[in-house]
Amino acid sequence: MGEVSEEMKELLIGSESSPFCQIAGSDISVRACLETQGQPKCFGCAATTRLCEECKQEVVAVPAVGLGSICLTTQLERDHEEKPECPTGIQVNCQLLKKKIRAEMCVATQGQAGCKGCAVPSRLCEKCHISPCRFPQYGFCLTCTVAEYGDGWEPIDLSTLPKDEIEGKGKESHTVQLVAHLRTASGLKASKIAKILSNEEAGCTFIKEQLKVNTETARKYYGQLKNEGFVSVPAQTVLEQKISKLEELIKIIGEESSFGKLLRSLIGDLEELQTLRKKSKKTS
Repeated sequence: MGEVSEEMKELLIGSESSPFCQIAGSDISVRACLETQGQPKCFGCAATTRLCEECKQEVVAVPAVGLGSICLTTQLERDHEEKPECPTGIQVNCQLLKKKIRAEMCVATQGQAGCKGCAVPSRLCEKCHISPCRFPQYGFCLTCTVAEYGDGWEPIDLSTLPKDEIEGKGKESHTVQLVAHLRTASGLKASKIAKILSNEEAGCTFIKEQLKVNTETARKYYGQLKNEGFVSVPAQTVLEQKISKLEELIKIIGEESSFGKLLRSLIGDLEELQTLRKKSKKTS
């Protein structure tokens, strides 16, 4: 697992956003988010300051899997080529029967309500019924989780990236390199660049002038920065996205489960915060 680059820290901290922390149950500073993230309770977090759990060099592209675009594309391609399979000839702890059973019996009986959240290696994806389940919370493999919760995310073309970057050898991601080029060309700090990019028209013009590219290329670069989370998203929009994600997760794990009830309580807190922000906006 990689370490967060100084360039990435400066850019995120300079964005002046206040991500909602699902561990603390409130907004926190970007610095606190960077120091805290990576814990089990960060699972599914859609904060725009959450970094890829694999390389720590780019913002998470699909919150449901916790990976950035490069790492996610790489792992999807690897799974497609290697076609991982569930192990056989072993015994696993069945949470439904509360005893050890053979993997083959597990495969034959799984899929029942009591199997929710089960993390045994013989559990198959509940959607494709072919690949091993990678995310017990959803019951899906990596490919099916992205298809279900990717919100339209598309794999990137790895052929356009340096080999070292794809292999994750400590190189900064393409988006971080893009910001570095903007810093070099403009002489501005990452925090100032983040403010300029918060406005799409101004951001595209800035990219066009500093990198000496045409309008189409500038908009392409801006879209890339936006998709990777380098462009600040209004706090209200982030709250709406978070509530929607939690509602989807509740449908998967069940409204009456202990975790489902906890999530429902969290949604209530988010909706209350959402209402307060709307009122504050009207009075300001």
